[in-house]
Amino acid sequence: MSTSSAPPPPEVTTEPTESDKEIARLRERVKELEARLAPPDTVTTLSNEPQFSSIVLFGADGNLATKKTFPTLFALWRKKLLPRDIVIVGYAREVMNTEEFRKNIVYKAIYSSAHAQRERRRFLQRVHYCSGQFDDAKHVRERLAPLLAKLEQKQILGDCASDDEPLQHRGSVQSRMVFASSDDSDEDVPVPVIPRQDRRRVRVYYMAVPPFLYSRICRSLAQGGLRSETGRDRFVLEKPFGKCAQSCASLCRELASLLREDEAYRIDHYLGKELVMNVLVLRFGNAIFEAVWSRRFVERVEICCLEEVDCKGRGGYFDAYGIIRDVTQNHLAQLLALVAMEQPLSLKADDVRREKVRALRACKVLDSRDVVRGQYDGYADDSSITNKKTTTETFAACKLFVDTPRWAGVPFILTAGKALQEKKVEVRIVFREAPCQVPELRGACRNELVVRVQPDERVYWRVANKVPGLEELQVEPRRMNLMYTHTEVKDMPDAYERLVLEVLRGDATNFVSVEELDASWAVFSPALLALEGTKPERYAYGSTGPSLERLYGSPKKDRVVSMGGSDR
Repeated sequence: MSTSSAPPPPEVTTEPTESDKEIARLRERVKELEARLAPPDTVTTLSNEPQFSSIVLFGADGNLATKKTFPTLFALWRKKLLPRDIVIVGYAREVMNTEEFRKNIVYKAIYSSAHAQRERRRFLQRVHYCSGQFDDAKHVRERLAPLLAKLEQKQILGDCASDDEPLQHRGSVQSRMVFASSDDSDEDVPVPVIPRQDRRRVRVYYMAVPPFLYSRICRSLAQGGLRSETGRDRFVLEKPFGKCAQSCASLCRELASLLREDEAYRIDHYLGKELVMNVLVLRFGNAIFEAVWSRRFVERVEICCLEEVDCKGRGGYFDAYGIIRDVTQNHLAQLLALVAMEQPLSLKADDVRREKVRALRACKVLDSRDVVRGQYDGYADDSSITNKKTTTETFAACKLFVDTPRWAGVPFILTAGKALQEKKVEVRIVFREAPCQVPELRGACRNELVVRVQPDERVYWRVANKVPGLEELQVEPRRMNLMYTHTEVKDMPDAYERLVLEVLRGDATNFVSVEELDASWAVFSPALLALEGTKPERYAYGSTGPSLERLYGSPKKDRVVSMGGSDR
C-alpha cells in the first residue's frame, strides 16, 4: 500500500507595512551615515575636485565680486571643477536676505544667454548671504558663524539639497550621487563627488575689499570664533599691497600677526595666465631656449602691458596709485622674475618662489632717470578725479638691470600704459645681431622670441627669411609660429579660474609671497619717491605714447618692438 506524503502547507507571506518600509529606510540611512563618518582606511583624492568646505566672500556686492569672483566660481561650477555641495556665503554691509542677494547680485553677475537656466539655478542654490560690518566680531559670532555651522553640518550629513528643494528628494539616491546638467542640455548627468570622510575641512575667505580692511576682518573672524587652529583656513588677498616699500611692509607685518604665511594667497592674476605659466616650460623644458637665454646672446628684454582702454570711471582709485604701482611694480615685475630667474629645483611653490625672489633681489634699484612717464590728454577731465592738476602717470616705461652673471648689462624695459593705440601683453627677447660674413645677409633682422600673452595667445620666433620669387635675393623678417588651435584658445581658462582653483587645492605656486613683495618694492620705491609731484609728458589719446628714445638710445621708429610692429 503506497502512501503519499501530504503536501506542505501553503507559505504564508505578509506584505510589509508602510511602517516596516520606513524603519528599513531609516536603518539604511543610519548605516550610510555611520560609513561616511567613520575614519577612512585610505584617503582618495580626485585631481579635479578641490578638497574644501566653504567659501566666504567678503565684499560680496562689490565691483570685484560681481565682475570677477562670482563669474569665476560659476565657470568652475559649469566645468564640474567644484563639488556639487559647495557652500558659498557672501558677506557685505548691505541688508538683504539670501533670495534678494541671489536675484539682485549673483544672478546678474553670472547671467549669459549661452548657459542653461537650470545650471544657473543650481549654482544659485549653493549661494547664501549674511549681512554685517567687516570689523564687528559680534556680527561674525552671531550671524556668520551660525550660518556656516548650519550649512557645513548639511555637508557632513550628505544633504546637498538646497532649503528650497522638495523634501522627498533628500536622503535618497541624490545623497550619494549628485546630479548636474551639461551646458547644452537640461538632461541630468551624474557627477561623482569625493566621499565626505575623504575631505579635509577647509574654509576659504576671499577678501574682495580694500586692503585696509584685511586685518580688521581677520580680527573679527578670530574674535567671532571662526579662526581654525587646524591650519586649513585660506585667505585670498587682492592687490594693491601698499603704495611703497614702507606701507607694504606695514601691511605685511600687521597681517603676519593674524595669519600664517602659508594661509595667505596674494593674487596677481597675470600669474594665472596660460602663456605666463608657459614661460617656465619654454625655458627649462627646451634646450634650444635655455642655451641662448643669457647676456651672451640677448641684447635686451622687453615686457609690455599696453591697453586701449582709459581710466574712466575708476579714476578715484587709479589717481592715488598710477600705472607704475598699478601694473609695473607687480604684474610686469613678476614677468621679469620669471624671465630672469635661475632654474628651480622643482616647480613646487617654495622652489619657484625662491628663485623669483633671488631674481628680484638681484635687480638694481630703479633710477628715476631711467623712467619715462606720460599722461594721456583728457585724463583729468574724468568726473571721478577730483584733483584736476593731477600728476599721476597713465604711461610709464622703466629700464631695469638684473645684476647676475647671466644678465649683467642687459636692459629689461618694462612698459605699461592706458589709452594707447593697441592692446597687447607680451614678453619679447631681442637677440644680438649675429655676426655674418656673407655680404648679402649683413644687416638682416634681429632674431626675437616673443611670448604673446594677449591677445592672440602664441609663441613665435622672428627670423630672417628669403622672399620667395625669381627676383634678386631679398630678405625679410618672418614669424615661426607656435600657435594654439581654435579649440585650445576657446577652452583656455581665465586666469582667475586657475588661481581660485589653486587656492581650493592649496597650491601656492602662482601666488605672490611676502618676500617677492618686499624685493619688488625695494626696486621701485626710491624712483617713485623721487618722481612724486613731477609732471608727466602729455600724449595723444589712442597714440603710441611718449617717445622712449632716452631709454633705447635710438629713435622710437628704430625699435624692434614698436607698438603695432611690422614683423609679420
